[in-house]
Amino acid sequence: MKLIFTCIFGFILSVISIQANAQRIDSVIQWSKTYGKSIWGISVSRIINTPDSGSIFISSVDQTGGGVTKYHGGVADAWVVKLNKYGVIDWQRTYGGTAKDVASDIVGTSDSGYIFVGTTWSNDGDISSKNHDSSEIWVVKLKKDGSIQWQNTYGGERHDDGYAIISTLDGGYAITGSSNSNDGDVQGKNGVGTTNAVVLKIKNNGSLEWMKTYGGSDLDAANKIIQQKDSSYLVLAYTRSNDGDVKFLHGLEMPGY
Repeated sequence: MKLIFTCIFGFILSVISIQANAQRIDSVIQWSKTYGKSIWGISVSRIINTPDSGSIFISSVDQTGGGVTKYHGGVADAWVVKLNKYGVIDWQRTYGGTAKDVASDIVGTSDSGYIFVGTTWSNDGDISSKNHDSSEIWVVKLKKDGSIQWQNTYGGERHDDGYAIISTLDGGYAITGSSNSNDGDVQGKNGVGTTNAVVLKIKNNGSLEWMKTYGGSDLDAANKIIQQKDSSYLVLAYTRSNDGDVKFLHGLEMPGY
């Protein structure tokens, strides 16, 4: 059984490959490498296997150095790094504009490319589709070499954030996140001034099919999603509501929250 995990140590991203024998308790490190620079602003989101026995991870960085190049400026850029099976960088790219841009989740696509979801506050650089000044859900389709095939943003005039993405049975994508908007792409939010869980479905070219919010009058956010065999979706979400779509909340919010 092969395990790959990520950690932050000394503010540098570390990727460690471990070969674990199911018959033994101990594990042997195959290789260990660090990527990035000793900075406070690095955050690690996701790592997945690739068809060539390598891996690809997404992160957010706030400056160049340590393998990070072409930083756009501002608070943060999304950072995608493709590794071969020995942990050597095949390619790395940053994405974003001159504000804050973060990557949250990534999956491989049927054309040997990749697609990631995150959140953007920028309206320049790689982001050309944003319609509002606040944050929007940001989806970027990458070719095999990491170059952008297309990118799109989704949301309204308030804050919208993207957390997870999956490929769907019809060749499109489903995305989860949270939304504080009630206009633009977002309609039907439950509760004024609150954040709702949001699920959106897009086609394989990034065009929006539908975008719906779920929750109550408090804080709700959708974190993960899977598609069932009957094409329906199962969504894992966080809630502090006890009304609207949410029933039978077991406890009150903790003091100080």
